This record gives sequence, C-alpha cells and structure tokens, in this order.
Amino acid sequence: MKFSMECNVEASISIPNIITINNENFEYTFYPSDKGKLEKIKITVPVQHPEKFYSKIGEGQPPAKFSINVDLDKEVYNKLIFEFQRIEATLTINGIKRIRWDSPRTTVIPETEEEREKIQVFSFEHNKEYPEREENFDNETLTDVIKTMHKYDELIVLRAFLREGINEFHRFNYINAFYNFYFILEDLYGGNNTKNSLVEKSFLASDELMNLLKDSLTKHIETNKKHKTNLTKFLKERQLDYSPENIIKLIISTRGSLHHFSRKNRLQQGTPLNQKDFETIAFLLFGLALTGVLFRIVDINKRDE
Repeated sequence: MKFSMECNVEASISIPNIITINNENFEYTFYPSDKGKLEKIKITVPVQHPEKFYSKIGEGQPPAKFSINVDLDKEVYNKLIFEFQRIEATLTINGIKRIRWDSPRTTVIPETEEEREKIQVFSFEHNKEYPEREENFDNETLTDVIKTMHKYDELIVLRAFLREGINEFHRFNYINAFYNFYFILEDLYGGNNTKNSLVEKSFLASDELMNLLKDSLTKHIETNKKHKTNLTKFLKERQLDYSPENIIKLIISTRGSLHHFSRKNRLQQGTPLNQKDFETIAFLLFGLALTGVLFRIVDINKRDE
C-alpha cells in the first residue's frame, strides 16, 4: 500500500512540466498550472502498516444516511505534513508563498486485493472553515447605524483591533488573532500599564474582566473537551492549576512568550507552523474582547440617555 498527500501551492515559481523526484522513501511530484506556475505538490510514501489506513462505509444514524469510518496512521500523516513544511521553508527565498498543508487531499493506494477489499474510501480532502455570519439590514436600520455612528468614535481603534482579530481567527491565524484581542483587553482592563506584572495585577483587580472570564470558562471552555484539554495543557506547562486567576497569568505569559522565540526554549512558543496550538487561548480572548467592546457600547448608550 502507498499513501499520498497533495497540497495546493501559492508561488511565483515556474516549472516546465510535471516533475517527479524520488528521494529516499518519498516520491515528490510537482505540478504546473496552465500558465506554468507551480500549482500543486504531491508526496507519496510506501505504508508499513496497511491496517492503519482501512476504511468502511456503513449505515448512519438518522438523519445521516451513511457513516464513514476512515483510519489514518498519524505518524505517517504527520511525517508528510512535515515534508511539506520542509519544502515550504526550503523554497521560501525562491518565491514560494504558501503550501496549503493545512488543507491536504489524501489518497490511499492499495497494491493487493486484500488491501483493496479493506478500503472503501480511497481519497478525501480536508477543508475547514468557520460558518459565515450574515447580517440583514433594511433601510431604516442601516440609516440609524450611519446617523448614530459618531457616538462611538472613541471605540474606532478598539473595533479595528476586534475586526482584525476576527479576520485572523477565521483565517486560522490564531497567534495574530490573540495579539489583536489582547490589545483590546490591555486597553480596557490594563490600567494604562505596559509592564506584565502590573497588567496582570490590573486584570485581576477588574471585577468586570474576572466575571467575563468565569462566565466564558463555564459556557465555552468547560463544555468543550478540546478547549478544556488544550487550556489545561498550557497551564500545566507553566506549572499552574486550573483557575480563573491562573488563566489570567497564562494570558499574560502567553503574550510575553509570543513576542520571543528560541529553539532551546521547551515551553510552547508561537511559530508559523503551529498556529493551531493557540486556537483555544485565542478563542477565549475572542469572547472576552468582543464582550468588553459590547459593554463599552452599552456604557455609551447609557451615558447619552
């Protein structure tokens, strides 16, 4: 059995035709677009344990008509992801902009009849996106928004950070999202401090922020196994127990660590390759920043009334 992974490429690299290169156990295939630009890369490897790639289509639980069970050898899968990241890094100065290794197409290639019988799903594509939220405005509502928007001029910068944070989050750039949401919290609850220890003290002294944090933990983190596990892991790395106060410490220390990088540092650090690791903490700050800005809008409305 063989296993292949194919990723789209954004690059200003031209190749004359399809190029296939064999190196060690890897087969690399580079595909040009109609215009001759590098468009796709596929990597194929032999599989040592075919049983880890078996799949089955069965009856689904209503309302689903089918259930699809696909096994993947995580070690092989992650090895190919790393190969794409290696190519991306190697060709950076040659014009490669991005390899979409976060959205690969995978294919299982059986080589025996037994393998073919055990595989019912040969290929699938991994795409992810957040649901798009739509707002409907009628003439009256939009007119009211435009005529009253001057009331909120003091929030223009905070709303700009919020917009950028949301956009980065939806692009899965969780580290950049974290920064934008953090700046909002720093402005609203940081007491005009820049030193981490003083910002932490101001955060902990804010009843509004602490209540928002406790509510968010209860409703959005502790009800989600993935987020609870990720947040607990981050706390454990810093030898902190799970508590609102320690999560404030975690937020502050994460902000500090994301501004530095050392390959010798064993703590979780931000890199262009591990945005996914910071999804949970960015998600937590998303809720805190959004609610904080909404509270300021309510305050302005009360003040004007």
